[in-house]
Amino acid sequence: MTENAGDRSDDTVITIALPLPMPVYGTLVKLVGAAYPDARMGGGEREDALVFYIPKSAVAKRVSKAAAKPIKPDEATDGVEVIRTSPKGLGLSITRDLAEHYVIAARETFAENPGAVNYVEHTVIDAQTHQRYVLTFSRSEHQTPHALRMVAERNAELARASAAAFEERLASYRAPDLTGRVAEVMAERAYESARFEADPAWEELDAGTRQARVAAVIDDAAAIAEGIAWDGRVGSD
Repeated sequence: MTENAGDRSDDTVITIALPLPMPVYGTLVKLVGAAYPDARMGGGEREDALVFYIPKSAVAKRVSKAAAKPIKPDEATDGVEVIRTSPKGLGLSITRDLAEHYVIAARETFAENPGAVNYVEHTVIDAQTHQRYVLTFSRSEHQTPHALRMVAERNAELARASAAAFEERLASYRAPDLTGRVAEVMAERAYESARFEADPAWEELDAGTRQARVAAVIDDAAAIAEGIAWDGRVGSD
């Protein structure tokens, strides 16, 4: 049996949803391969299913008793399931017994740490090798430490890019004359205003504090306007 080869537009497609117990997965692959040697397995276009492509012209071959014999679970595969497929290989679950131990450990861990929202980390040391390991128990696959770190890094990158853009704008306004200084103040106030609007804590401020900040911006704008008018009068004398 080949994997993901040739044109499949005229093939008969057999799709079996995952997960599947490891022995069942192996038995199906063996049976289909024995009955249809020209059949092809999916090449990872669906990771949540076992997919076979059988040419419409293919004629089923007689399957021997050995090929038809189901694969029995052994100590290595008992309780293990195939949960996804990909070009790089199979994604397997842990054994049922080990999973039960992890569930108990996770339950007790969160019971001992009631303040934990998403995850708890434990550092353990191998008594034989003294190797340090970190065990992480997470409530949600969308809020694991890795997922939260990726979100934080994206937000930090956006914040750095925004700050760099404002700094570039401020640099373009710097000048020794009065008009340049006024423009610089206006740019700085625009920067502060944008920063306050982007600050999530702004909504948590009391009404008095927010009103005071707005009033300060208005007063500064009035002062800037007077400065521009004064500069205009000096220039006309």
